[in-house]
Order: sequence, then C-alpha cells, then structure tokens
Amino acid sequence: MVKLILKVSQLVSRLVLLLLLCFTVVLPSQQDALAFETNVESNFESNNTQRSPNVVVIFIDDLGYADIGPFQTEKTKTKYSTPHLDRMAKEGMKFTDFCTSSAVCSASRAALLTGCYHRRVGISGALFPRSEQGLNSSEVTIAEICKQKEYATACYGKWHLGVHKMFLPLQHGFDDYYGLPYSNDMWPFQPYYSRMPNPTRRIKSNYPNLPIFEKNEIVVDDVTDVDQA
Repeated sequence: MVKLILKVSQLVSRLVLLLLLCFTVVLPSQQDALAFETNVESNFESNNTQRSPNVVVIFIDDLGYADIGPFQTEKTKTKYSTPHLDRMAKEGMKFTDFCTSSAVCSASRAALLTGCYHRRVGISGALFPRSEQGLNSSEVTIAEICKQKEYATACYGKWHLGVHKMFLPLQHGFDDYYGLPYSNDMWPFQPYYSRMPNPTRRIKSNYPNLPIFEKNEIVVDDVTDVDQA
C-alpha cells in the first residue's frame, strides 16, 4: 500500500510539473511592461494578422516507442519509413516522454480530449459496438477549446467514444469527421476469428458490421477484409 501511495504521489508530481511547464507565464519587469504598453497600438495591426500555429495530434493504438522514424536509432530502426512524421518532428517540437491515464482505446482517448482522468469522465476500457455509453456533452474537449480561438477542427480515423449521434465528434467541437466509430477488430469477420480460441470467437461473432462514418452519417455500412488489407 505504501509503495502504491508513493507511485501515485510521484505521478501526480509529474503531472503538476508538466502543467507548470505548459502554462508558465513569464511576467515582464516594470520597465518592460511600460515599453510594452507604449508599443501595443503600433504593433496591434501586425500582430493581429499573424496566424495561429496548426495543431495536429496523431494518436495511434499499439504503437511502440521506436516504431516511427523520429524515435528510432540504428539499433531500433525498422523496415517502415515515416518521412512525413520525421519532417514534422524535425521542424516542430519532439517530446521523448508521454504519460496517459490508460493503455486502452476509449479511456485513453477520453483523457486526451478532455485533459481529465478517464474515470473522472466515466469512460473505462474500450467501449463495445453496442454500448449505450459515450463521452458526455458536458465535457469540454480540446477541439472546443480550439474553436474558441477560431480554429477549424477535424477528426479522422478511430473515434471510439460512443457510436450514437450524440457522442460523435461533431457534437464535441469537431467540424469534420471521417472514420470508424470503434476498433477495426470489432467486427464479425469469420475467416479471421475462426482461428481464435472459442470464447473469443463467440464474442467476435456477435459483433455487428463495422461501419464508416462521414460527419454524423454512415457512408459504408459494412467494412470488408479488402478495405482493411
């Protein structure tokens, strides 16, 4: 119990430090503040025309630390090249440490989008296709924060925070959405699952067809093995 408390305490300390690093405000000296005030009007027009930076978050399930170029060394280099990600890391900022509230699909996404522990927002594990649960409309997402700064927002790929319309990305601050509502292996593709142990096979065989959504509508109602090849 003591070890657990120490680990939790260390984790909280790291999170607090991260927040401080992200949101530290540098206060100017009195002289600098005065110079700033006298210069505000002349600089307002040029500063007002500056564009905000693009914000791109790529969140991938089951990705190993050195699976993409920016984190590879000669010893860990794989046969897969990621030139565009390499360029993004080179031209932008690369972090070498990351902490998430969960290692599972829905829970980790809930935490990423809201900045809250996944249990705080009532999402645990991975939501199943017929789940009636999803991300509550009362939660504020990073997309909604960006919208306050007049960003255009979009989500492409796996959502996995609720399959019903009230839970989909467009109801959580995203202008556009195209992708799967849950994991791509949550489907009844029998040739694949026939090789699995009986309990797993039975669970998978009860899954509905895997759809693809565009905005709030299903545009492909049955993803096939060819689609996923």
